[in-house]
Amino acid sequence: LSLQDQSMVRDISEKRYSNARSKGFVDQKKGPQSCAVTDLDGCGAEFAFCREVGSPPNLETKKPDSGWDTVKWGMRIDVKQTAYPDGRLLAKMGTKVGDCDIYALMIGSFPRYRHAGWTTSGTLIRQENVSSLRRGLEKCYNISQKVLNPSLVDLERFSQSDIEDRRWLAKASGNEPPVCYWES
Repeated sequence: LSLQDQSMVRDISEKRYSNARSKGFVDQKKGPQSCAVTDLDGCGAEFAFCREVGSPPNLETKKPDSGWDTVKWGMRIDVKQTAYPDGRLLAKMGTKVGDCDIYALMIGSFPRYRHAGWTTSGTLIRQENVSSLRRGLEKCYNISQKVLNPSLVDLERFSQSDIEDRRWLAKASGNEPPVCYWES
């Protein structure tokens, strides 16, 4: 992230953190790090992803999380972050397939990140992907980086393919798409 982006990310993450806590929202973090660090790292990852794909970052600080962070190529993308080089793509229990279209995983900590890959919502949000990462942690949807598509070019192509091509791609990969996504 550029110095200007870093300054903006710090400001936005602090405002989001303060606003969410003042409204009684419980932090959804999954690791031992502080809530403030989680918000800073997550916001930084969102900005880094948006810069990489050329989409506008979410600058909202007052409203609760919408379930996705940016819209690119007509798809709602939820950006997830982990500091672990071999970390997994996670989504909290209760997440629905229609909450977003694509999940993207960024690896790193503020202010340095790399894009690890992406997958469709229908691939991540499946019962067979539910487990606890460590003893004592709540269960969540999670998948390995190994099953993510690392190519942003493929993501753009996927978005530009027509509905029948998307259905074929999803069926061929075993990821039958949700109706709400493919008919939008």
